[in-house]
Amino acid sequence: MEQAGTGTSLAPGTRGAIYLMDFCGECRSCGVGSTNQCSAKRQDVGQSSDGGFGPYAIVHENHFFPIPDDVSYVEATMLLDVMGTSTHALRRAELVRKDARTVYIIGAGPIGLGLLAMTKIWWVRTSRCMSQT
Repeated sequence: MEQAGTGTSLAPGTRGAIYLMDFCGECRSCGVGSTNQCSAKRQDVGQSSDGGFGPYAIVHENHFFPIPDDVSYVEATMLLDVMGTSTHALRRAELVRKDARTVYIIGAGPIGLGLLAMTKIWWVRTSRCMSQT
Protein backbone atom coordinates (compact mmCIF):
# COMPACT_ATOMS: atom_id res chain seq x y z
CA MET A 1 0.00 0.00 0.00
CA GLU A 2 1.45 3.31 -1.08
CA GLN A 3 -0.89 5.66 0.79
CA ALA A 4 -3.79 5.35 3.23
CA GLY A 5 -6.80 7.60 3.59
CA THR A 6 -7.96 9.23 6.78
CA GLY A 7 -9.55 6.90 9.30
CA THR A 8 -7.88 3.75 7.95
CA SER A 9 -6.15 1.25 10.22
CA LEU A 10 -3.37 0.03 7.91
CA ALA A 11 -0.08 1.84 7.53
CA PRO A 12 1.45 2.86 4.20
CA GLY A 13 3.93 0.23 3.07
CA THR A 14 1.70 -2.70 4.09
CA ARG A 15 1.92 -5.52 1.55
CA GLY A 16 -1.40 -6.98 0.51
CA ALA A 17 -3.80 -8.47 -1.99
CA ILE A 18 -7.03 -6.87 -3.20
CA TYR A 19 -10.37 -8.64 -3.51
CA LEU A 20 -11.85 -7.69 -6.87
CA MET A 21 -15.42 -6.87 -5.79
CA ASP A 22 -15.93 -3.93 -3.48
CA PHE A 23 -19.42 -4.77 -2.20
CA CYS A 24 -21.21 -2.78 0.52
CA GLY A 25 -21.98 -5.63 2.94
CA GLU A 26 -25.25 -3.99 3.98
CA CYS A 27 -27.79 -4.29 1.14
CA ARG A 28 -30.29 -7.15 0.77
CA SER A 29 -28.07 -9.02 -1.72
CA CYS A 30 -25.04 -8.84 0.60
CA GLY A 31 -27.24 -9.91 3.52
CA VAL A 32 -28.17 -13.15 1.76
CA GLY A 33 -24.63 -13.90 0.62
CA SER A 34 -25.05 -12.72 -2.98
CA THR A 35 -22.27 -10.14 -2.81
CA ASN A 36 -21.74 -10.47 -6.56
CA GLN A 37 -25.21 -8.90 -6.95
CA CYS A 38 -24.63 -6.05 -4.47
CA SER A 39 -26.97 -3.16 -5.26
CA ALA A 40 -24.52 -0.64 -3.80
CA LYS A 41 -21.28 -2.09 -5.20
CA ARG A 42 -18.56 0.53 -5.15
CA GLN A 43 -16.43 -1.07 -7.86
CA ASP A 44 -15.24 -4.16 -9.70
CA VAL A 45 -11.47 -3.79 -9.72
CA GLY A 46 -10.24 -4.13 -13.28
CA GLN A 47 -13.68 -3.56 -14.79
CA SER A 48 -15.28 -0.41 -13.41
CA SER A 49 -11.98 0.86 -11.96
CA ASP A 50 -8.27 0.49 -12.70
CA GLY A 51 -7.07 -3.04 -12.04
CA GLY A 52 -4.02 -5.02 -11.05
CA PHE A 53 -2.04 -4.30 -14.20
CA GLY A 54 -1.91 -0.58 -13.43
CA PRO A 55 0.74 0.94 -11.19
CA TYR A 56 -1.89 1.98 -8.60
CA ALA A 57 -5.48 1.24 -7.65
CA ILE A 58 -7.71 2.99 -5.15
CA VAL A 59 -9.56 0.45 -3.02
CA HIS A 60 -11.67 0.39 0.11
CA GLU A 61 -9.78 -0.90 3.16
CA ASN A 62 -12.33 -3.71 3.70
CA HIS A 63 -11.15 -5.34 0.47
CA PHE A 64 -7.42 -5.06 1.10
CA PHE A 65 -5.90 -8.10 2.80
CA PRO A 66 -2.45 -7.66 4.40
CA ILE A 67 0.07 -10.41 3.65
CA PRO A 68 3.33 -11.33 5.40
CA ASP A 69 6.69 -10.83 3.72
CA ASP A 70 7.19 -14.57 3.14
CA VAL A 71 4.04 -14.85 0.97
CA SER A 72 4.43 -13.72 -2.64
CA TYR A 73 1.83 -11.56 -4.36
CA VAL A 74 1.07 -14.45 -6.73
CA GLU A 75 0.46 -16.86 -3.83
CA ALA A 76 -1.64 -14.29 -1.95
CA THR A 77 -3.80 -13.61 -4.98
CA MET A 78 -4.30 -17.32 -5.61
CA LEU A 79 -5.20 -17.96 -1.97
CA LEU A 80 -7.60 -15.02 -1.90
CA ASP A 81 -9.33 -16.25 -5.06
CA VAL A 82 -9.50 -19.95 -4.15
CA MET A 83 -10.31 -19.54 -0.47
CA GLY A 84 -12.60 -16.57 -1.07
CA THR A 85 -14.62 -18.48 -3.67
CA SER A 86 -14.84 -21.49 -1.37
CA THR A 87 -15.91 -19.47 1.66
CA HIS A 88 -18.50 -17.65 -0.43
CA ALA A 89 -19.92 -21.02 -1.54
CA LEU A 90 -20.08 -22.29 2.05
CA ARG A 91 -21.87 -19.15 3.24
CA ARG A 92 -24.42 -19.42 0.45
CA ALA A 93 -24.96 -23.14 1.13
CA GLU A 94 -25.46 -22.42 4.82
CA LEU A 95 -28.35 -20.10 3.95
CA VAL A 96 -30.12 -23.06 2.33
CA ARG A 97 -29.14 -25.87 4.73
CA LYS A 98 -28.00 -24.72 8.17
CA ASP A 99 -28.09 -28.33 9.43
CA ALA A 100 -25.97 -29.81 6.61
CA ARG A 101 -23.26 -32.26 7.66
CA THR A 102 -22.02 -33.31 4.23
CA VAL A 103 -20.54 -31.56 1.22
CA TYR A 104 -20.33 -33.04 -2.26
CA ILE A 105 -17.34 -31.62 -4.15
CA ILE A 106 -17.04 -32.35 -7.85
CA GLY A 107 -13.48 -32.03 -9.13
CA ALA A 108 -10.07 -31.80 -7.50
CA GLY A 109 -8.80 -28.64 -9.18
CA PRO A 110 -7.74 -25.54 -7.24
CA ILE A 111 -11.31 -24.52 -6.34
CA GLY A 112 -12.36 -28.06 -5.39
CA LEU A 113 -9.30 -28.55 -3.18
CA GLY A 114 -9.77 -25.08 -1.70
CA LEU A 115 -13.39 -25.94 -0.91
CA LEU A 116 -12.26 -29.16 0.78
CA ALA A 117 -9.80 -27.24 2.98
CA MET A 118 -12.24 -24.44 3.77
CA THR A 119 -15.04 -26.92 4.58
CA LYS A 120 -12.82 -28.56 7.19
CA ILE A 121 -11.92 -25.19 8.72
CA TRP A 122 -15.52 -23.93 8.51
CA TRP A 123 -17.03 -27.01 10.12
CA VAL A 124 -14.48 -27.24 12.92
CA ARG A 125 -15.11 -23.58 13.75
CA THR A 126 -18.88 -24.09 13.72
CA SER A 127 -18.65 -27.50 15.48
CA ARG A 128 -20.41 -29.29 12.63
CA CYS A 129 -17.98 -32.12 12.09
CA MET A 130 -18.27 -35.25 14.21
CA SER A 131 -14.54 -35.36 14.83
CA GLN A 132 -12.18 -32.41 14.96
CA THR A 133 -9.17 -34.45 13.87
